Amino acid sequence: MATVRPGVYKASYARHQGAEITVKLGYQIRMKRTGDIAESKWLGTKKTRNGYAAFTKRLPMGDDACIRAKMKHRGKFYISKYLDC
Repeated sequence: MATVRPGVYKASYARHQGAEITVKLGYQIRMKRTGDIAESKWLGTKKTRNGYAAFTKRLPMGDDACIRAKMKHRGKFYISKYLDC
């Protein structure tokens, strides 16, 4: 299993068909040892362009942390799996 390291992380959404939509994208960082959510932030809201929207951010990730993307659309929340947890 690879270690999550400091660096640039991307929260993105892609759709293959249908109209362009507006999504809110963000991330959550969880501490592996305790399971506590250390940070949960929204990066911003963006309308898809050609079916795609994304935000990137440089984050200082420790060895005890894992990260996942989150999205909100029309009041509904979607969350990805954690990386390396």
